Amino acid sequence: MLDRLDAEREIHDRHRNLLVAVPGTGKTVMSAFDYRRLREKHQRDLRLLFVADRIELLDQASQVYEDVLLHPGFGESLYGGAVPAGWNHVFATVQSLGRHVGELAPDHFDVIVIDEFRGAATPTYRRILDHFRPLELLGLTATPERVNGVNIQDVVFDGRIAAEMRLRDALESDQLTPLHYFGFGDGTDYRSLDWRRGEYDGAALSSLLSADWARARLVLRAVRDTIADPRAMRAVGFCVSVVHAEFMAQCFRGAGLDAVALSSRLSHTRRQAVASSLRAGELQAVFCVDPLDEQHPIPEVDTLLLLRPKSSTVGFLQQLSVGLRPPPTRRCSLCSTSSGTTARSFASTTSSAP
Repeated sequence: MLDRLDAEREIHDRHRNLLVAVPGTGKTVMSAFDYRRLREKHQRDLRLLFVADRIELLDQASQVYEDVLLHPGFGESLYGGAVPAGWNHVFATVQSLGRHVGELAPDHFDVIVIDEFRGAATPTYRRILDHFRPLELLGLTATPERVNGVNIQDVVFDGRIAAEMRLRDALESDQLTPLHYFGFGDGTDYRSLDWRRGEYDGAALSSLLSADWARARLVLRAVRDTIADPRAMRAVGFCVSVVHAEFMAQCFRGAGLDAVALSSRLSHTRRQAVASSLRAGELQAVFCVDPLDEQHPIPEVDTLLLLRPKSSTVGFLQQLSVGLRPPPTRRCSLCSTSSGTTARSFASTTSSAP
């Protein structure tokens, strides 16, 4: 993929490029190696701007760049109230950067990397893209498609994707753990719920599913039918709301399984403790709304419960990626899923969008 980026630049003279790769395959790592190559090519330090929409992604990215460049303390932060002193290597949230765009010359940064580039069509991102003129612009995303039909490669990259690794490619090349995917119909009637911009009304959906004991029993039955030993599983269940997550955790505890709900309401220390308990096998299930903290992945997860309607390709891949990271002591192999040497990812879905 790095060679393809080089070809776009050297052969075709294209310096705005998009790299597409599913979560868990190392987009940030590739961007760091790409930046290192660019510095070697130009034989000088290059001013870097790395942009993301979440602090967790920036914390992870800065650590990756430190490791790849062998440069402890590399970069400065532009988020959480921090403002860079030198403005040479900056890791910024898009919100914080938007307040400083006018203070910087268009050619101030040599290399700009924008993580999760699917938001590039929004006014905030457009202001950044329209202002800066770097030597190299690199966009990172799991999927360039958006629910509203806008493809970001058309917005910025003239319809091009410089290099990509889709889910099938990642599985076939052993970058991710192979999985078995099971779908179960639950009979839930969603027709009474409002459907706007590719999603059901969140409050109404939460009310419907957070009191549906029959549906919860179907989920438990599906687990028992497809998991050889539910008490040995390490499961993550994705729910429509915190209330729904707490409801499902209660149902699983009532069935004799150790389960908790994980949300931003918990302290960082408590969230880390829950993740550690799941990793150690002390918990059988953790229910949450969003994917677990990307800064602290849990490759031991072997079961996914997709318990909410989801029409977003990006959101679906983010959920799926939680169970597809190969454990560090095992090698993922498509041909050895029954041998015990490969982590087994199981996805159970009991509902789907129209």
